[in-house]
Amino acid sequence: MHSQPAAAVHDYLDLLGIFWENPVSQECLHHLEKQVPIVLAELELALSARELDVNRHMVTHLAEALQRHGPWWGWSMFGFERLWGRLTECIT
Repeated sequence: MHSQPAAAVHDYLDLLGIFWENPVSQECLHHLEKQVPIVLAELELALSARELDVNRHMVTHLAEALQRHGPWWGWSMFGFERLWGRLTECIT
């Protein structure tokens, strides 16, 4: 485990990249379930609380959601949430 911000962010993004593979194998999902807590702990050590938010916690549920619901693009709301965020920025 390391506490360098750039390395921790790289590991986090690398992990997210695996979630977006289509399809994700059962072996890969098992690997993700083990790696997510480790990578999130790296982020917590490397970044300040101000730089982290609740969305980081949601990653802990992605492997289970993929197993239950199939490929992320069929049920994920990330795109819609990003759109609403951008629209909100335009209004405020």
